[in-house]
Amino acid sequence: MLTNIPLTYLYESDYHQWLSEMIKLIKNSQFSQLDYANLCEELEALGRSEKRAVESLLEQILIHLLLYQYWETEQEDNANHWRAEIITFRNQINRYLDSQTLKNYLESRLAKVYQDSLKVVNTSLN
Repeated sequence: MLTNIPLTYLYESDYHQWLSEMIKLIKNSQFSQLDYANLCEELEALGRSEKRAVESLLEQILIHLLLYQYWETEQEDNANHWRAEIITFRNQINRYLDSQTLKNYLESRLAKVYQDSLKVVNTSLN
């Protein structure tokens, strides 16, 4: 460890240094020195963050697909933009979907995300 600061304190005071220390300890197989409580918290947060990211991207894809299909009065002016956004969001979501777990998560959330997307589109159409 580079400092004599306890890792639990370092987590609160300098997150990036704490992270660097955790990486070094793991690489050096110094597992007994790890700050397990905060490390577990960070790993859980990372999983939640990825789930939120793919769900958000799916929602953006659905919103733009629905706008493209149903907002006829704006289609001439916006169709190219909507198509480009759909492609962009698809590219981004595909980077996450190497994980079967995230694919399963999205599948389980599809109906809810679709309903949320419809609310957004209905607001735009009215």
